[in-house]
Amino acid sequence: MRSCLFLLFILLQDSAEWSKMELEGPAPRYVQNLASDSAALYLFAGKNSASDGFNDLWRWKDDQWEQLPSGATPRWDLPIIYEKDREQLVVFGGRSFDQDKNRVELNDTWIFKENSWSQVKTKGPSPRSSHTMAYHSKSKRTILFGGRNSSEFTGDTWAFNGETWGQLTIEGPEKRMGHTLVEDPKTGNLILFGGNNGQDLLNDTWVFNGREWKEIKLDQAPSPRMAHTMEFDQNGNGILFGGWGGQVSNETWRFSEERWQLITTADSPEARLSGALGFDQEKKKFILFGGSSEFGNGFHSGTWEFSLNN
Repeated sequence: MRSCLFLLFILLQDSAEWSKMELEGPAPRYVQNLASDSAALYLFAGKNSASDGFNDLWRWKDDQWEQLPSGATPRWDLPIIYEKDREQLVVFGGRSFDQDKNRVELNDTWIFKENSWSQVKTKGPSPRSSHTMAYHSKSKRTILFGGRNSSEFTGDTWAFNGETWGQLTIEGPEKRMGHTLVEDPKTGNLILFGGNNGQDLLNDTWVFNGREWKEIKLDQAPSPRMAHTMEFDQNGNGILFGGWGGQVSNETWRFSEERWQLITTADSPEARLSGALGFDQEKKKFILFGGSSEFGNGFHSGTWEFSLNN
């Protein structure tokens, strides 16, 4: 058994590689995720120590960043999602500053489609940040879970059908913020991992099938953490990078077939929290951008590429 595990470790080490790309792109910032369509990745908003929040939109395509029209209002600590059936990007909530420079949470919904922004006039979830959203392809809905409003943490599940929000009255994970929620294209399920419940860091793994939540009890998982980033490739390999678990991490983990595996590589991005990870479907490689080496400082602007060849 030990020899089999050692062989698996060697295979993962030999078949995975991080490499830094030397190119111009967005300013250094915290970001939460990269939305992906069949040909490009999209990055929206974020924050660094020199700004009160961004509202710029960037597209990653053909190994370069291109700025698109800005929209919504400046904000950070929120996800951006691509709804492939409606061919649009969706943004909800996040953190910003009011006119008196007090930090506030938002609950507005914005769509980017056909190269322009529009606000959706619909009542939805309460104001929040550090929440997650993922598009559930089978039900053609964007699913939102959790987040926080100041010191209040939430554990509610919402669905957006492209026009309106509706709360799902189902039991699920405990309240939290700073977690990840991503779709596994191989199974069609959404995978949630980790976060912070206001008292403890978490490392539980949950599956949402479009109707209900189910926790997966696993013998091995990444250590408890928040502000990590995660994305899946077309083969059902979920890659998790970084986060904060008492200290900032530069670990790379793979989740596949309900099992977590630690991956080691010859090179690796600097340890970071709140970076953004996406999957370039044309190149079949993961793209990592931004993040910071500590809360509120040490912001990154580098773009990294990750290859998983098995």
